[in-house]
Amino acid sequence: MTPPRRFNAMMTWAPFSSQPRVVMLGGDAPAAMVFSPELSAIVLYGGIAGGGTVMRDMWTLTTDPVTQDDIWVEIEQIGELPVARQDPRLAAHRPVDSLVLHAGTSASGTRLDDTWLFQYRSLVPDEICDNGSDDDGDRRIDGKDPDCL
Repeated sequence: MTPPRRFNAMMTWAPFSSQPRVVMLGGDAPAAMVFSPELSAIVLYGGIAGGGTVMRDMWTLTTDPVTQDDIWVEIEQIGELPVARQDPRLAAHRPVDSLVLHAGTSASGTRLDDTWLFQYRSLVPDEICDNGSDDDGDRRIDGKDPDCL
């Protein structure tokens, strides 16, 4: 699955190698992208999809460590959601394992000045730190998983 096409979102990324590469979605109305250390992935939010629809969905882009293929996964958002927007600002906030969304422009062209905090709530089990298995699906096992530090 891939996100609907976004415009002008670009980031340099080197998740599993020393060779950075550019992730770019072309056009003229930006989405927000940020690297999330907690998810070990690039997060994309909002922007304009093909056909001019202003979006409020959120996606992660990770690289499969075995195949090196890029994998887009939509993040399920639960609870009250911000209005759809283009050109928002997005930042990772490590102390509380969250993303901060600020500002942007609504579909009607109104400049927004609101701020939203997206906190992570995993839909997968927590890491069990002594069983030799990757229980939470983050490709880190037991003592190498930050959940066990």
